[in-house]
Amino acid sequence: MFMESERVKGRKDQILVEDSDLEVPDTDMEELAAKRDAAQRKREMRSSFLAAESGTLADMFREKADRYKVKANRFRMRVGELKRRVAELEEELKVANCEINSKKEKTPP
Repeated sequence: MFMESERVKGRKDQILVEDSDLEVPDTDMEELAAKRDAAQRKREMRSSFLAAESGTLADMFREKADRYKVKANRFRMRVGELKRRVAELEEELKVANCEINSKKEKTPP
């Protein structure tokens, strides 16, 4: 039986391969199967770990988002309080200006 190898610099090399060379002993097949199974278990463990880890990360980010929401609400409340205080001070300023203007009108020049 002849097999063709990959092209090397534009030419084909032919390699003579015996059928006995292609056969893999049963022990090697068992070892390969064991390695494949071990690799599969490792992938499953890794994926389950990553899933658990991503769950904890998601929880952590949710908690952070909740904290930021609370801070944002406090900030909004503080801004609202400051706006009310500014409105009160503007009213006081208007009243004070009216009083000053009325005193100026009452006093003769």
